[in-house]
Amino acid sequence: MPELSERQRQLKREFTENRGYWSPIWDKVLELSPEFFAAYLKFSSVPWKTGTLDPKVREFIYIAIDCSTTHLYEPGLRLHIDNALRYGATEQEIMEVFQLVSVLGIHTCTTGVPILCEELEAAGRGEEIGTGALSEHQQALKRTFMDNRGYWSGFWDRLLELSPEFFEAYMEFSSVPWRT
Repeated sequence: MPELSERQRQLKREFTENRGYWSPIWDKVLELSPEFFAAYLKFSSVPWKTGTLDPKVREFIYIAIDCSTTHLYEPGLRLHIDNALRYGATEQEIMEVFQLVSVLGIHTCTTGVPILCEELEAAGRGEEIGTGALSEHQQALKRTFMDNRGYWSGFWDRLLELSPEFFEAYMEFSSVPWRT
C-alpha cells in the first residue's frame, strides 16, 4: 500500500479505536476513496459506540452474515471468528451461529415450492397437493416439527406432501440448534 496521507492515517486509527481491530481488507478502500471509507467508518461505528450488544455478540452477527449462503465472504469470516474468539467466544458458540445460519438455504424452497405447486396444478398434475390429507407418518412429522421448532406454517404442508423424506431430513437438520 502506498504511503498514507495524514487524513488516511487518522481514519485508520479511528477505525481501530471504534471497531477494535484493523485488517488489510480495508487498505484498498482507504487508499481508493478516503471519503467513502470515512462515511462507512461513521456508519459502521454506531453500534460499537452506542449499542448495547456485547462485542462478542456483534462479532456473531458479522460471522452470520459472512457465512450465510447469500454472502459467503471467507476473509471477513476468518477475521470475525478471530475477533469473536478474542472477545471470549467459545468454539461451541461459533458453531451454533453456523448451525443457525445453515438453514437459510430452505428459502429456495419457500420460493420454489409454491411455484412448483402452481405449475403442477396448471399441468393437471397437482390436484392432490394442498388437500391437507396427510398420512399418519406425515402427521407425526408435523407434530415433531412443531414440538422442535414451536410453530407451523401452511408452507410446510406442501413441502411435507411433496417430499416427506426431504421434509424429515430438513426437520432433523434445522432442529439441531433449537434442541442443543
